[in-house]
Amino acid sequence: MAAPSGLGPRISQLLKQIYPRDRAKLIARRFKVSESTAERWLRGHAPTTQYIEEMYAEWGIRFVQAVFIEAFQNEDPRIAALEAGYRQKQNSDESLVQSVPSDQKYGSRQPEYSARILPNPLIESLIASMPPETFLSRLARTLGFSRI
Repeated sequence: MAAPSGLGPRISQLLKQIYPRDRAKLIARRFKVSESTAERWLRGHAPTTQYIEEMYAEWGIRFVQAVFIEAFQNEDPRIAALEAGYRQKQNSDESLVQSVPSDQKYGSRQPEYSARILPNPLIESLIASMPPETFLSRLARTLGFSRI
């Protein structure tokens, strides 16, 4: 089945997947809107930016993938390389933690550099290739990545 076209119909499809029963009531309660507003969303009318941002905060990548399906279907191959590098680093970090004697694992703070995403030329090149006023570009800036 082809993905619906446009923001409103795609959000509607996602809401129907997430809320299989009592949709309008549950959506209205979750987003603090009237049931008639929730019903409009379910019919394919796009929510305002405020609610789109709340939906992203609630469902994260699942929301982004549902709304920007073509971007994920035609995914830049550099993203796969980035994800592989991230998984490799994560596995390496886990191995390092396992190698620390158990009496030394707790009681020291996590280094600040490991609590945030380190600068990465691949990430920066992906961000640089995005049009400046797209959702993903604004999200990247919100997460602290700069444009090259």
